[in-house]
Amino acid sequence: MKTKEEKREYSRKYYREHIEKAKERSRKYSREHPEKAKERSKKRQREHLNEVREYSRKYYREHIDESRKWHRKYRERYPYYFAEWSCQRSYGITLEEKNRMIENQEGKCLICGNEFKDSKDKHVDHCHKTNRVRGILCSHCNSGIGFFQDNVNILQKAIKYLEKK
Repeated sequence: MKTKEEKREYSRKYYREHIEKAKERSRKYSREHPEKAKERSKKRQREHLNEVREYSRKYYREHIDESRKWHRKYRERYPYYFAEWSCQRSYGITLEEKNRMIENQEGKCLICGNEFKDSKDKHVDHCHKTNRVRGILCSHCNSGIGFFQDNVNILQKAIKYLEKK
């Protein structure tokens, strides 16, 4: 009778010798049972999360130029997806909610009142302590508030300073 280690070694040897056959069987199963295959993949990822992350990081470092090129093309191909993902991930709002806010502001910045020039000029302003969304600002006003660290006292000092000059 074979020991557990001998059985494992036999399985590994067999797999190495028949790798293409095994891969084809796996691909066939995935095509025939997409839901089960997806669940199996997710389960493996959950169980081996750190290994998967480390592998992904290593692959990215080794293929950085290819990865950047692929991501650039993907972003160009699916701009809506990335805008939606960014809003949801960063601020907890959907792109639809952001657009509704812009519409309610009549397409203008809440601070300076200037109309937004393009999609890159519309920035979600939020409180960095509570992460609560306050409104949509142009890039200049959003940067200004950021540089003043959302601090009302510093902003009031800046106003006094400007009024002196």
